[in-house]
Amino acid sequence: MHIFRLATDKDFNNIFNLYIGCTRELNKQGIIQWDESYPTKELIKNNIDKGHQLVYIKDDNLIGTFVLSEVEDEYWQKLNWSEDDFIGLHLLAISPEYQNKGYGKEVMDFCEKYAKDNNYKSIHLDVFSKNKGALKLYKNRGYQKVGDLIFKFKPEDNQLYYCYEKVLKDD
Repeated sequence: MHIFRLATDKDFNNIFNLYIGCTRELNKQGIIQWDESYPTKELIKNNIDKGHQLVYIKDDNLIGTFVLSEVEDEYWQKLNWSEDDFIGLHLLAISPEYQNKGYGKEVMDFCEKYAKDNNYKSIHLDVFSKNKGALKLYKNRGYQKVGDLIFKFKPEDNQLYYCYEKVLKDD
């Protein structure tokens, strides 16, 4: 059985370990988007406490985790989004042993349904410019690029992120 639910404090260690595993896997592929300084334990704990961190569970196994939030950080405020009534998708991670099996698509199905069910007009996200798998997933789902961000706190040659938006249509 597949379950999407809000993360609890009991999920914290599993979520943190999932991010560590994903970071290692991305690094092996030369995708330097996360490291020991991001995502942090404090960030994950804060997202859990605020009710923004979600988990995807299948047969009692943590398949993935992600954040849905209305918070618009200072970086996103500089961009020309077409919709201001949005939910932001952040920190989407699928456990390495479950990658390339369609679970990312299932997470996106959930996020888009959640957004529609809660009357958001769009989903906003940013994605590391060298993460070809994530870029392909979002493009295939009809997300439109709205701009670029340079995260100067990231390692040199790994600072360019693309911002995407999907305006949700009524079915």
